[in-house]
Amino acid sequence: MRKDGKRPEHIIGGLLVFAAGLFLGLNNLVYMVEFIKGVAQPVLILFGIVALASAVMRPGSPLRKFNLVIGLISLPLGIYGVYDEYYATMDFLRGVLPVLLVAVGLVVLSHGIGQVRRSHGGEDHDI
Repeated sequence: MRKDGKRPEHIIGGLLVFAAGLFLGLNNLVYMVEFIKGVAQPVLILFGIVALASAVMRPGSPLRKFNLVIGLISLPLGIYGVYDEYYATMDFLRGVLPVLLVAVGLVVLSHGIGQVRRSHGGEDHDI
């Protein structure tokens, strides 16, 4: 904690997530080439969950039946796809996780640096 009571968590957290993403990206570089085949299963599962949640949370919506049908079709297809293409899905997740961690780490890092700069009133001090 600094003397003014502010903590630079965003900077430290952003650097840690960025470093973890780089490490996992280099560690699993072989998997990053073949992850396209495993994309459909997680996308179908998320799409089905979102469609069903939309149908349940908005009962008066004119698209409620459409969301129910899409959710009830895509969710079982995604679950079956994970069962059928388990290794391709795991390769996809191993490939996407490092890239996602790097991207989230950069966003959190830039937010933390901006927050520290705003707290100093835009002056150019050593951070």
